[in-house]
Amino acid sequence: MRDADFDALLDWLYERLGRQVALTMQYAGGNVRLYAHGMLARSQGSVTLIGPHCGGRGVAFDVGEGGVILIEGELVELEFDEAQHLTLDIGTVFLPARATAGFGNVVVDEVEQPAVQILFGDVGDG
Repeated sequence: MRDADFDALLDWLYERLGRQVALTMQYAGGNVRLYAHGMLARSQGSVTLIGPHCGGRGVAFDVGEGGVILIEGELVELEFDEAQHLTLDIGTVFLPARATAGFGNVVVDEVEQPAVQILFGDVGDG
C-alpha cells in the first residue's frame, strides 16, 4: 500500500510519464469540470506561484492538450486504487489504476471538503 502524501502522488504520476492517462478536475459546489486525456508529460512551461496559499512545491503536468499544477501545501486528501478485473453477469470489466487527490478546503452545504477534486486514471484495454 502506498503512503498518501504529495511524494506518493508524484511517484504514481512519474511511473506513468509517456503513457496515456485521463485527467478529470471538479470544483466543489459547482458545475465547473475539466476533462483531458492523452500522453502524460511534465510541463515544459514555467510557473510562478504568488500568494499565501502557495505552500510547498508546485509541479506541473500536461495531459494531452490539458494540464494541471499540483501544489503540495494544498493537498488535503489522496487515495490510490489499483487496476483490477471484475467479473459481472455481463462479463469481465477492467477498472484501470487511478489516483484521486483533493486540493484546498471549502465549506459546501456546511460540509468541509476539498475545493478541487482531481482524478488521474490509466487509459488502457486491460
